[in-house]
Amino acid sequence: MSLLDTVRGELAPAEGANRLVPLVAEGRLPLERLAALAGEEYRIIRSDRRSFLVLAARFPDPPAVDFFIGLAQGETLALSKLLAFAAALGMDEAALEAYEPRPGCQAYPAYVAWLALNGSEADVALALVANFAAWRRCRRSRSRPPPWRRRACREASRPRRRAGTRGWCKRTSCCSGTPSQKGSRSWRF
Repeated sequence: MSLLDTVRGELAPAEGANRLVPLVAEGRLPLERLAALAGEEYRIIRSDRRSFLVLAARFPDPPAVDFFIGLAQGETLALSKLLAFAAALGMDEAALEAYEPRPGCQAYPAYVAWLALNGSEADVALALVANFAAWRRCRRSRSRPPPWRRRACREASRPRRRAGTRGWCKRTSCCSGTPSQKGSRSWRF
């Protein structure tokens, strides 16, 4: 067994350890809690993007620089998806900026920032790859949008329905789970 496999195994969450994931998947998490999640993620994504760019500057030779720049680009994409998620919840970027984060929720990006400043190239790469594998296991793919998305779209579109406009959202595929472009799932965040 490789060192990476060992670390991944040690970081693997116990079944049912994340109580938030089932609540989100089942659509039982209140919209205000989803808004708090968006506020926390806004800080995390922006912090991680800065950390990855610091790492790219610290380790400017391939393959490390390519790895860290790729992670920073992924955070940029995640930020655009998060802004769409927040908008579905009725939050704009000013509301995300005004959100007061909880210290415990910011421990991870603080550690990534510490790694960016102090970690060796190999230690940082191992820590990030192992953590991403654990994170991916928490996500579930779905063939239709999550219940919170459908609920948020219904709430946001009530004035449009009263005005006689058809559909739940401005984007026709938002709540139907039908990709807006072939091969894409625009509702995923």
